[in-house]
Amino acid sequence: MTALSTIRNFLLLTLLLTCASGVFAQESADTTVVFLVRHAEKQTGQDPSLTDEGRDRALALRDMLLSYDVEVLVASQFKRTAETLLPLSEMLGIEVHVRPLDTADIATSARAVVRALVEEFQGQTIVIAGHSNTIPVMASALVGIEITEFDERDYDKLLIVRAAPGGEVQLVVRNYGLPDPVE
Repeated sequence: MTALSTIRNFLLLTLLLTCASGVFAQESADTTVVFLVRHAEKQTGQDPSLTDEGRDRALALRDMLLSYDVEVLVASQFKRTAETLLPLSEMLGIEVHVRPLDTADIATSARAVVRALVEEFQGQTIVIAGHSNTIPVMASALVGIEITEFDERDYDKLLIVRAAPGGEVQLVVRNYGLPDPVE
C-alpha cells in the first residue's frame, strides 16, 4: 500500500466516522437502534475463522461503533460472527450473546431472531453479526421492504435500523473498513 493510498483511506475512514456518528445523534430513551453487519472476511472450510483482513475489518467495526452507546452484541452460532464482534466486546466489556439460526430455514429463522431481539432489548442499541443471506433478511423484517442478499464478496456494509416508539422506522446503509471487491 502506498503512502498516498494510506492517507486516502485514513481520510475516507475519518469522513465515514464523522458522518456515521451523527446518524442518530438524538435518540429518545425508547428508540431501539440495530446495527446489522455481515461477518468480516473469513478463511475457507467448515466454520472458518476470520482472515487477517477480517480481523482488520473487525477492528474497523469496533472503531466505528465506539461513539454509540452499544449495549447488546449478538452473533450466530458460527465463530466468524463472534470473532467479528470480539474487538468491540473486549473494548466495551460486554459479552457476545449467541443466537443460533436454523440453517434448514435460514430466512424464517433470521426474521424470528431479529424480531425477538428487538422485543427483548427494546430501547437499547444492538449490534448483530450475521451472514450474507441473513443480514438483509433481518433488515427487511424490521423495515418492511425487500433487501437483496449481499454478494459473497461483500463485507463492508453496515445496515443501521432505528425503530422509534410509535412505529417509525429508518434504515441507513454505511460502509466501513476498506472497500471490498464488489464495489
